[in-house]
Amino acid sequence: MSPFKELVARMREAQRQYFATRDREWLREAKRLEKQVDEALNKGNLFEPEFTESDLFAAFKQGSLHRVGDIWEAFKQWKNIYFK
Repeated sequence: MSPFKELVARMREAQRQYFATRDREWLREAKRLEKQVDEALNKGNLFEPEFTESDLFAAFKQGSLHRVGDIWEAFKQWKNIYFK
């Protein structure tokens, strides 16, 4: 799981704990994590590709991507990451 997803999961867990218990410590933790999530969103560094462009071409050369469907799926993932 990416660091951003882990951060969001921790934030959501703190929020759930707060609403279940109304404990001030959980509220403080939820707010602290929410601030970190907001900072990450503002920086825009959310997409952590599973592979790079060179990985895609290396896989193609090695024959790891056999079918056209495999190649197309890998390309769509790469395109969505780099051209948002």
